[in-house]
Amino acid sequence: MREFTINEEGHTVGCMLRQRLFDCGANFAACVVLHPQDKHLVIKVDSENEHDCLMDAIYTANKDLDQMIREVDTFISHKSLTDEMDVS
Repeated sequence: MREFTINEEGHTVGCMLRQRLFDCGANFAACVVLHPQDKHLVIKVDSENEHDCLMDAIYTANKDLDQMIREVDTFISHKSLTDEMDVS
């Protein structure tokens, strides 16, 4: 088992990564902020290759966030066009 620290991150990133760590083959994954005033996230991972597992989880989370941003941008653009065309 290895422990990683991500500075200036908290529970939000931990929640995004935890399931993805299991999806990438982790036998155990925990994402913890040790104290509410701490400004870093501690990630504990047990897998065949903890570093690669974490990097894959981060890559997948980043890809998913990019997709969500594209979908929201598309919705906003579509909504804006629809509102402009609506001249009731």
